Amino acid sequence: MESKMKLEVAIVGAGFSGMAAAARLKKEGCESFVILEKADEVGGTWRDNTYPGCACDVKSNLYSYSFAPRSDWSRLYASQPEILQYLKDCSSDLNLRQHIRFNSAVNRAEFDADSGYWSIHIKSGGMIEARVLVMAVGPLNRPSIPEIPGLENFSGPVFHSAQWDHSVDLKNKRVAVVGTGASAIQVVPGIIDDVKELYLFQRSAAYVTPRRDRPVSERMQRFFARFPWLQKLHRFKVYAYNELIAGPVIYGSEVLNRLATRVARKHLRSAVKDPELIHKLTPNYRIGCKRVLLSDDYYPALARSHAHVIDSGVSRIEGNTVISASGEKATVDVIVFCTGFHVSDMHRNLDMAIQGRDKVSLKDYWSEKGMEAYMGTTVTGFPNMLFFLGPNTGLGHNSMVHIMESQSNYLAEYLNTLRKNPEHSLNVKSARQRSFNEEIQKKMKGTQWLSGGCISWYLNEQGENRVLWPGSTLSFRRATKRIDLKDYDLIRKQDEQPEIPARTGAVLAGMR
Repeated sequence: MESKMKLEVAIVGAGFSGMAAAARLKKEGCESFVILEKADEVGGTWRDNTYPGCACDVKSNLYSYSFAPRSDWSRLYASQPEILQYLKDCSSDLNLRQHIRFNSAVNRAEFDADSGYWSIHIKSGGMIEARVLVMAVGPLNRPSIPEIPGLENFSGPVFHSAQWDHSVDLKNKRVAVVGTGASAIQVVPGIIDDVKELYLFQRSAAYVTPRRDRPVSERMQRFFARFPWLQKLHRFKVYAYNELIAGPVIYGSEVLNRLATRVARKHLRSAVKDPELIHKLTPNYRIGCKRVLLSDDYYPALARSHAHVIDSGVSRIEGNTVISASGEKATVDVIVFCTGFHVSDMHRNLDMAIQGRDKVSLKDYWSEKGMEAYMGTTVTGFPNMLFFLGPNTGLGHNSMVHIMESQSNYLAEYLNTLRKNPEHSLNVKSARQRSFNEEIQKKMKGTQWLSGGCISWYLNEQGENRVLWPGSTLSFRRATKRIDLKDYDLIRKQDEQPEIPARTGAVLAGMR
C-alpha cells in the first residue's frame, strides 16, 4: 500500500524556480509544503550541466535571488560550480532542505474534482495529496538529440553537453561538436586546448557579442558585504541596462538593432582574420532572431589551426565519419551534441503524466491546442496547478530569476485566494486563456523572433513562439502582481477534507 501525506502545496523540482516558489511560501507563513526532487541534490540545470566552461551568461549579481544576495561572487559571470554552491547554500540558509524529498521522481499527478486535491505519485513509492501543484521542472532539462542516420553505428563515445561523460578523455582526440548555441560557445573554448582536431557542425551562425568577464576583487566583495545597498544599486544597474538596451534590440528598435549588429561584427573581425572563416561565422539573419550569445573566447578558439567550421548540419554518419548536408566529411573519435533542449515541445517530453479535470492529459491538451497558459502559469482544465517557467515566460534579454520571482508573487496571491475559498478550486476560464494568448501572439509579430529571418528553438512546428515573453520584465511583474477572480471559475469540491497539517517535517521524515 502506498504511504500518503496531505499538504497544502507540492512543488515538483528543486532547481532555481522550485526553490523560489518554496521561499515565497515560507514568506507567506506556509509550512505545509514539500519539494519533490528526482535527484539527490538541489540545483536543476546547474546540477546537471557540468561540461567544460559551463557558466552563466547573465551577470552573477542579477542571476541570483533578490531576497538572497551574495556579496562574494568570484567573477562577473559565475561558473557552474559557483552557481550550484549558491543554490545549495540557499536551500540551507532559507530553511528549505527540511521540505525537500530527494530521489523522488514523480511519474504521474491527477486532479480529483471531488476533493479539490492533486494526487502526486512517486516512482519509488508513496503518494502525496496536495491542494496546489507547482510544476517547477524547468525548460532546460530534457536534452534534444537529433535523429541522425548511422549514429547508432558510431563506435566512439557520443553524449549531449548536458550529460557530459567525464570518463572520456578528450586529449589528442578528434572531436565533432554539433550545434552553435549557448552551450557550444562554452564547450568549444573549454576543450580546444585538449583535442587534436575539433570539427564544429554549424547549421547557422550565431551573433556573439563581447562578454568582458573578469574576476571580482576581494576589495569589491568586502565593499558589497559592508554596504548591501551598493550591491542592490549595482544589481539594478545591470537589470536596467538589459531592460532598456538589450530588450529594444529584440522588440523592434531599428537604431539599436543596427548598433548591436555592428558590435557583434566588430567582435568577430577583431578575433578572426581569415576571410573565409569570417564569412562562415557571419549570420544571415537579423540580430535578436536567435538568442544573442556572449563570449570572449569562442571566436579565438575557432581561429586556432586545429579547429574546423563546417557550415552545414549533420546529414548522416558512416562508421566514424560524420557527413554534413553539404557533403563535407570529418572522421572523428568523439561526438558531442550541443543541440539544446526540448522547450517548445516540452509537453511531449515530460517524464510524468499530468491529468486534469475530466481525465484530460496535459500532453494531449497541449498537443491539440498548442502549448499555452494564462500568464504562462495556469492552464484551463488543470485547477490548482501553476507552471513555473511555463509557456511564454522565457526571456531573450534579461535574467529569468526576475520571472521566477514574479510567478512566486502570483503563487502567493493564488494560495491566499484559495485560503479565502476553502471549499473551492481555481480554474482559469478557457476564454480568458485564449484571449490572453491571442494577444501574446499578436505582440510577437513585431519582434525579431518572427521577422528576423531565422528558424530557432523558440518556434514550434507551426512557426509560433510559445517560449518567450514579448515584453518587458516589468510588464510581466505587473501582470502577475494580483489575481483577478474574473479570470477564474471557482469550482466547488464535493466532499469534506481533513485539516491540512501545519508543517511537513514529521510527515516527510516518515516517508524518507
